[in-house]
Amino acid sequence: ERSRGLGDVYKRQIDNIRKRRGLLIFFIGLGMLAFLVPPDAVGSLFGGNAGGGSIGEIDGNVINQASFQKNLLDVQQSNLYRGDDNISSAAWTDLVNETLYADDIEAAGYVVGEDEFDDVRFGVSPSAMVKQAYYGGTVTDESRDRARNLFETQEVVAERAQRQMIIKRYKLEKLESLLKKGIYANSLDAERDYLMKNDQAGATFASVKYSDISDSTVTVSDSEVMSFFNRNKMNPKYQQRPFREIRVLSYDVFPSASDSTNIYQVLSSLSEDFKVAPDDSVFVIDNSSDRIFVKEVYTAGSTAGLTDSLLVSGNVGSVVGPYEDNGSYKLSKIIEKKPIVSRVNGRHIFLASGFRPAERDSVMALADSLKTLLEDGASFSSLASSWSVDDSTSTKGGSLGWLAADDEVNPSQKVKNQLRTNLMGAVKGNVSIAQVPGGVSVYEATNFEYDGKNSVLAVISDVIAPSDDTQDELYSEVSSFALKFSSGIDLVESAEEQGLAVATQKVSVTSKTIPSIANSEEIVRWTNSREASINDVSKIFEVDGKYIVATISKIQDEKTPEFTTVADDMRADALKEAKYNHLKDGMAKWKNLEDIVANVDGAVKNTAKLSLNSNNLSGLGNNEPQAVGFAFGSSSNVLSPVVKGDLGVIVIQVNDKTLAPEKASYSDDQVALQTTFGNMYNRIRASLTSNFVKDERNR
Repeated sequence: ERSRGLGDVYKRQIDNIRKRRGLLIFFIGLGMLAFLVPPDAVGSLFGGNAGGGSIGEIDGNVINQASFQKNLLDVQQSNLYRGDDNISSAAWTDLVNETLYADDIEAAGYVVGEDEFDDVRFGVSPSAMVKQAYYGGTVTDESRDRARNLFETQEVVAERAQRQMIIKRYKLEKLESLLKKGIYANSLDAERDYLMKNDQAGATFASVKYSDISDSTVTVSDSEVMSFFNRNKMNPKYQQRPFREIRVLSYDVFPSASDSTNIYQVLSSLSEDFKVAPDDSVFVIDNSSDRIFVKEVYTAGSTAGLTDSLLVSGNVGSVVGPYEDNGSYKLSKIIEKKPIVSRVNGRHIFLASGFRPAERDSVMALADSLKTLLEDGASFSSLASSWSVDDSTSTKGGSLGWLAADDEVNPSQKVKNQLRTNLMGAVKGNVSIAQVPGGVSVYEATNFEYDGKNSVLAVISDVIAPSDDTQDELYSEVSSFALKFSSGIDLVESAEEQGLAVATQKVSVTSKTIPSIANSEEIVRWTNSREASINDVSKIFEVDGKYIVATISKIQDEKTPEFTTVADDMRADALKEAKYNHLKDGMAKWKNLEDIVANVDGAVKNTAKLSLNSNNLSGLGNNEPQAVGFAFGSSSNVLSPVVKGDLGVIVIQVNDKTLAPEKASYSDDQVALQTTFGNMYNRIRASLTSNFVKDERNR
């Protein structure tokens, strides 16, 4: 019995092992992998490297590659975002939100039950994320049914990830709503804002601009500049933002003469077959580099010389070319002759509309109804008389008369000018609708006059592009020059000696592209990679018909500046301070502005009415808050202390003050201020992100 009992136990264990043989094989394989492959490679295999691979910092917490990849997978599985860039951005935003706001969300105690979850997805006002992902941004009965169907037919994994993502984001939306409502403008705020905007002071000030004082007037020693640096280096004005500077050599890849000749000969060989092709569209698609067939109406003068003459006067079936046009060789077949409209006789019914969407929609619905009536045989004249608000045409059956493309344009007749273009390209007797200045026109072309015919072309086009051989030859030439240098300094020196253009570009850690170089994402990734060092030479990048080689010439980390990096700025500001000190005693001892100006060679100016919500002083710009503050804080006809301004040294005197009249109610001001306060949350959040988030994914 005992043996039989143990046998049953062993049998059950063996069965369990068999059931888990996949897991067993996994662990055996993992052990072998760990034995044969270095640990960092194993870590890389499962996302990121063994050390986690820091990709940024949020509120002092280092974010590694592994945690980012987990969020990235959650976002991908949720099916709430489309496109690699959107998914990556959403995963990063999710990490930022979790790290910055998780404690606040937890403290708020938000819970989302089933009824609320359904309301978030299908209610009157779905959450912002659901509305964008599943409703296309607009909630209608149709889009709600479509969203419900998408939700109910997805896979279990996606549903689980989606639920987690929606609830997480919805809790954040609730927190943000709470915070926004907490930024509240009360009646006292409104009154103060009203007074700051409407209290006014008329003032006169004496000023001496720093730029008007010769630098030789004062002496600033190196030790004084260093002292200024030590006193001011923590000022945000001087803080160094992280960036990398690169030197870029760019080589354009141009087609050779041989490339051009080969393309010309290929098109030439198609000429006879093109003439007899049974289906022009198929022949064009099969032989054009862009694989597109579009009928092109040829306008006389679009090409030069014999080509233009052949395309204008040739008969249907004629093949012209190859000829060069806008960087391509073209072979064209005349497939139709289209009469050239010289004049058109037309009529319309003009319906005026306002700017509100609902009003425009109502007028468009009326235009559709009129169009249907006309197509069913209703009288155009009767409908124009009843409905058109164009007094110049409604009494004439809506007639616009004869219109020609070369008629003199009357700027005041904006509707007629636009309809002229529409009618010239219309089909006789067809009723159409167009949005025009001030409303909508229901119009019809009733007759045409013609002057000659345009050729309609089927065009085989082949871009004159460098061949593979030409590209390989240039690549080899670039390689033989650029890649022999291991130092960027040597590379740039040699390039400049040979007269090659070397451009300097600045790349921040948050950059995705370089503005002057299209599709430069790969160059940015190399520049910002953690392995890159000063004077490193890149591989050869192939970007938009160019070969590009780059070298890193400077790496600036975010930090309190070293003196050498801001020496010029510090010296300039130390010089301004010295000029202020040179002037202030002399300006302070005089009792009126005229004496000040006479003795320091300055200027007296009257200001426009000053208000506390503006820092503008005429002639000195909009950055003088201290002087404006003194103006409102001083009594009339009393000189202020000498002010160290942004652009010069200032003494200001108030001549008169006009206080805004008190109001019985500041409710209107409160509403306006609340709108301003409503944007404050976004500015606070942007500030939090700027100061507490370092996004280094591009590294």
